[in-house]
Amino acid sequence: MKIALAVYGAPHLSHAPASAWHFATAAIHQSHKIVRVFFYGDGTYIAHPQYSQNDFNNLDSHQQWIVLAHTQQIELAICRTSAMRRGLGEDIPPPFVLCGLGQLIDAGLVADRFIAFHTA
Repeated sequence: MKIALAVYGAPHLSHAPASAWHFATAAIHQSHKIVRVFFYGDGTYIAHPQYSQNDFNNLDSHQQWIVLAHTQQIELAICRTSAMRRGLGEDIPPPFVLCGLGQLIDAGLVADRFIAFHTA
C-alpha cells in the first residue's frame, strides 16, 4: 500500500513529527511504501536541527527523518509559504525540499491512504 503523510505539529512543541516517524517506520516494516511526507504549518520546523529536539521523547526528529528519507527514498516536502511565515528562509537542507500545496494535493492523489498528524 502507498501511504502519504502530513505533519502539522512542530517537533519542539508536539508529538506529531515523532508519531508520524514511528508510524512510517512501522508501515515500512509491514511492507508499505511511504510516498511523501508533507510538513505544513509549524511542522516545517522539522527542517532545522535547532528545533528538532523535544521534551516529549528525547528524539532528534530532524535526523531521524533524514535517515528514513535516505534509506527508503521518501520525499520530505516542506511547505514554502509556511516556512517563510516562520522565518525559516530558503536554506532548507536536503533531503527536505521546499514546495507548494500542490505537492500536498498530489500526495493524496498518488497514495492509497493519506494520514495527517496534528498537534492536539
